[in-house]
Amino acid sequence: MTILSVCQRLSTKIGIARPSVIYASTDRDMYALQEVIADAVLTIKEAHDWQLFKAIHTLTGDASSVGFDLPDDYDRMLRTASL
Repeated sequence: MTILSVCQRLSTKIGIARPSVIYASTDRDMYALQEVIADAVLTIKEAHDWQLFKAIHTLTGDASSVGFDLPDDYDRMLRTASL
């Protein structure tokens, strides 16, 4: 299943013309679909612990600090992870 095939099936349900392209189009409806797709991807990414998005980070302590800055690319803690 591709994004295009999903949008083609969706088009009949939301009353727009069946698209042949999504990202190469300048049609207003395709821009709206692009925004919906981007939102859906973020929702899916945040709802699951994907292997691709996991990273190991080392926090080096000095025996007196109790807090550490999070990495610049930190988004959220995995559901099964702990510090």
